[in-house]
Amino acid sequence: MKQRTLLALAAVILVGASLFAAWRMTAPGQVAEVNVETFARANQLYQNGNYAAATSIYEQLVANGIENADLFYNLGLSLAAMGNAGRSDEMFAAARALAPRDAQIAATGGGGLPLTENETLFLVLASAGLGALVFVLLSPRILFKKGASV
Repeated sequence: MKQRTLLALAAVILVGASLFAAWRMTAPGQVAEVNVETFARANQLYQNGNYAAATSIYEQLVANGIENADLFYNLGLSLAAMGNAGRSDEMFAAARALAPRDAQIAATGGGGLPLTENETLFLVLASAGLGALVFVLLSPRILFKKGASV
């Protein structure tokens, strides 16, 4: 009985550690900080119908190495408004890659809200941990004959 208790405790610790690790991996990371003033200016130009100027500013931000889902999404909108569907689709895809669970961005295409890599990893680790727990709890019945003490 003591061995079974230790095995169950080990399984619970394994499940807990797996779930904690998976939870930490799915925690949202820091979003790259965009130049707020410049981004706001581009948004204002877009709202005023000056798509070429807005696109130019959005592209400058991208060229400066800023990777932000909202930036790619707005650049995609601006490019679409100018009739550049190919580049627009590229920007929407980049936005979806950074924020796949954002409903507004997902509505640009890509077929629904896919699981992120971290969410998939979470499911795998959680399943493995739960499988280990079930095995440990059932192993005395599987490994030992009925009536034998554990």
